[in-house]
Parts: sequence; structure tokens; C-alpha cells
Amino acid sequence: MKKSFFTCIVFACLACGNNNPAANDTGTQTNPEEVEVLEEQPRENENWQEERNQGYDFVAFGTKPDWTLLIDWEGETQLISPKLIDTLKIHLAKAIENKDPKLTFYEQTTNDKHMALRIYQSDCANSGANVELPYGVSVLAKADTMQHPKEHQGCGFYLGDARLHGTWQLQKWRGGVVSTEAFLGQNAGLAINLDDFTVSGFGGCNQVNSSVTFGRDQINFSHFRSTKIACDALDFESAFVAALNDASYTYQFKGDQLTLRNSEENLIFTRAKTLVKSH
Repeated sequence: MKKSFFTCIVFACLACGNNNPAANDTGTQTNPEEVEVLEEQPRENENWQEERNQGYDFVAFGTKPDWTLLIDWEGETQLISPKLIDTLKIHLAKAIENKDPKLTFYEQTTNDKHMALRIYQSDCANSGANVELPYGVSVLAKADTMQHPKEHQGCGFYLGDARLHGTWQLQKWRGGVVSTEAFLGQNAGLAINLDDFTVSGFGGCNQVNSSVTFGRDQINFSHFRSTKIACDALDFESAFVAALNDASYTYQFKGDQLTLRNSEENLIFTRAKTLVKSH
């Protein structure tokens, strides 16, 4: 059985296999607990933080032979591969339009360097790491010292915007300010953890959790699981969780405010130290 990407960070450790912390049994009754507060900075020894700090947005890799692709959409893309004499560094311009919404295609030629990159949204198994990643990647690359381009096939994922990491309290939704009176001890919100690509939170009555992947300026939630406690905010919670379940949103920051938006919903959060209600 392939290990989930969300429980095995592949560059740092190609042979780890803990169970996904987001995979709690549905229906377990527990008392509400405070959602873990995720500090912003500094954060030491976390997975991929060094690459995020260097400005990289997307990572891909493959085997036979081992190769690595690091993409900074606003800066330089690096392909490190034994098929190339030197590391190929090139700036990828705007994506080329195509009719497939799950496919993103880039092609760039600079002097004697050339790269054609395809990123396609599909579960992708990497045999070397024994993990499953959310994107398949195909790279055709030629360095200035080569006569013919070399093909690379592998898997990849978006690192996620470092600003998303932390605790976010839901402030406005569906045209109004969110009232907290009926909530059971905490405010509704989410804690996004980029270290293990999970999200936890509180819906109004229950603890909720899920996993996340990312696209370019996009966050993708998996199905949420929760405890089973009834309270006066249960209708609100059901609608809130339904809006997030298996949903994709574009995100936008304005100061300490985070807006998640898609064709059906518009959720506005503010950064918080905790979701526990002040008394």
C-alpha cells in the first residue's frame, strides 16, 4: 500500500510512514478541546520551510535517475539532474493556455537553454519514495552544453504559501458577520499547518480536521472529519463544514485578513492566537 504524501515528507525522509493525524474515526465523541495554536515566526526544523523562505512554490522529483525540480514562479526554476551536465536554471514565463483545466503547461527557451514543463492534476505514485503526490510532472530539458533535450517523469506538489500557516477565526460569511453566541466554548475557524499539510479547527460545536493540498494561489481541502457533539450552533456548523468539504478556493491576503473565494462561497477570516472564546 502506498503511503499518503501528507504523512511522509519525501525530500526530508523517503522512508517514513506514520498515519495521517487528520484521519480520526468519524463519530468519536470527545469533549471540545482548544485547537492547537500555530505560531508564525520563527519556526525551526519544519518541513520545507527553507524552500519556502527561498521563494520556491512547487517541488517535483523522480527516480531512475534521481532528479529534483524547484520552481519559483516569480524567479528562477532549477532542474537538478544527472542527465544534465550542470543544474539547469531558467525563468518560466506565463503558462500556455490549453483546454484541460487539470493541465498546466510552460515552455521557455533562453539562449541555448530550453524547458517544456507539464504539471497535471492526478494522483501520482513515486516508486522511489513509495508515496502518492497530487500532481504528475513531465519535464523536457536541454542545457546549453547539450545537443538534445532529456525527458524527466515524476511527481510533485505545491509547497503552499507560508502566510497561510497559522490559526484563522471566521469573521464574515454569506453576507454577514459571524455571531459567536451559540458556539460551544470556541469560535469557528481553522488552523492550517503547512508542516504536515493538515487543517484542524472548530465548527461551532465540534472539532474538525482534514488535509490540504495547494495550487497556484489555491487551497484544496479534502473531506472533513469531526467529533459528534450537539449544540445550538449545529446548523451553522453543518453548513460551514459542507462549504469546505472537498472544496477548492483561491486565497487573498489583506493585512491580517484571509479571504477564501470560489464560485459559490466567500469566507473571510482574521488571524488569531486561539479560537477559544474570551470571557
